[in-house]
Order: sequence, then C-alpha cells, then structure tokens
Amino acid sequence: MGGKSTPDFGDVAASQGENNEQVVRDQLYANRPDQYTPWGYNKWTTEQMPDGTDRWTQTQGLKTEYQDILDKQTAIAAAKSDVAGGLMGRMQSEFGAPADWRGLSPMGQVPGA
Repeated sequence: MGGKSTPDFGDVAASQGENNEQVVRDQLYANRPDQYTPWGYNKWTTEQMPDGTDRWTQTQGLKTEYQDILDKQTAIAAAKSDVAGGLMGRMQSEFGAPADWRGLSPMGQVPGA
C-alpha cells in the first residue's frame, strides 16, 4: 500500500563514516601548507604507510645566509662555554676559601707610609 520504508541505518552510518574520513583527510591537507618566509621555510611531506594511512613529516629550515649566521653564533656560544668551564677550577680555588683579611689595615685607619 505504498507505506514508508525504513532506511537501512547500517548503510547510512557506513556512508556517513566514509564522508567523515574524507572531511578529516581534507582538513589535514588544508592545515599543513608549505610556508616560505624571507628567513626560511616550513614544509610538510606525506608517506603512505602499509596500513593505508599517511605519515606526516614536517621540515623546517633557514635560508643559507641565516643558517650561516646561526652556526657562527652557536660556535661563539660554545667557545664562551668552554672558556667558562676552564675557569671553574680557578674560581673554586680563589673563591672556595674565606678571604684572608690579616694583611689589611684596621677599619677606619689610614695605612702608614
């Protein structure tokens, strides 16, 4: 008699799940743009895994001249740290014991000539 048929909710759920997967996949790609600035870049790459999923890899880098500057600054900082580390023993020997005040003139008196 032309009655309404009941939808197959299993098919509806499966179809909706497939649609949701595609939306999520599209969002992942949209939210990972390659970016280039005057100083460097940020890039994304994907690799298909055996289970069918994508593995994302993010790579950041500086332009050659800025990488050179960073390398030089890092070398300077390392050299300063090496100098400071070398002075630690001397500092310990000079500041590790209380000061010897015996050779000084008493407070408020002018040393004699």
